[in-house]
Amino acid sequence: MSDRHMKVIGCFAHKGMEAVCTEGLACLIAGSHDTMARYLVEMGQDEKSNTIKKTRFGEILGFVA
Repeated sequence: MSDRHMKVIGCFAHKGMEAVCTEGLACLIAGSHDTMARYLVEMGQDEKSNTIKKTRFGEILGFVA
């Protein structure tokens, strides 16, 4: 895997293998854990039912591929 695939790009939320997305097909990446938690609340989702973790570019490609 290239160096760019290993670079941490932000925080990502998911339930199992299902990514937390916006109303469209966009994947939501936040700059911090706290910001992602606020986004989840704004989207009407329970923070505790999602996993929030740092994510790498290569991991995001795996979700959308």
